[in-house]
Amino acid sequence: QIEMFTLSMQNSNMSIQLHKMVDDMTKEVDGLYAKRLELMEMVEEYEDLNYLLGENGIKTEYLKQILPLFNATIDEVCDRLNFRYRFTFNEQFDVNLSWNGCKIPNNISKGQESVVNLAISLASIKMILMRKQRINIMFLDELFSNLDPEVIDLAVSMLSEFAKSYGVTLFIMSHTPIPMAHISHIMEVRFDDNFSSLSIDKC
Repeated sequence: QIEMFTLSMQNSNMSIQLHKMVDDMTKEVDGLYAKRLELMEMVEEYEDLNYLLGENGIKTEYLKQILPLFNATIDEVCDRLNFRYRFTFNEQFDVNLSWNGCKIPNNISKGQESVVNLAISLASIKMILMRKQRINIMFLDELFSNLDPEVIDLAVSMLSEFAKSYGVTLFIMSHTPIPMAHISHIMEVRFDDNFSSLSIDKC
């Protein structure tokens, strides 16, 4: 009877240990399953975020909203610059160039390309000032390279209007001579004898 009792106790202890092992394994499996679900949710969130920030996500939606106004602003700038070509951007930001309403190949001259770049820059500046009205200072570096004096004069006139309309101070850095009619001050940097000097003169 003592042996049977001892054997019964051993079986009972073994059963308890087995149950404990099963419980522990079940908890571990449940934990792994919960972790798997958590990782799956993270993957789904990453895929959603990747889509939103990808080519067909927020950028495309933003371009759809902003492009019509941007293209209209470019058109307005081209009118002011007396530029006879017209160009627009599509949602892939490819340029569509036209002449008198007819689409033409994008093989314009270097001078015309400079005017196109200027028009894009001026339109971008206006868009930034329209949408970010807290900006009160802006630095413009070498906008007028390879441009005719007449085009430079029209561009500086436009920039002067932007400055007055949006209450912004524009600093124009240029190695190309620009007309002084719309400039309030000239800051000139000279380099002599290994030293730089700065002079500021009112126009």
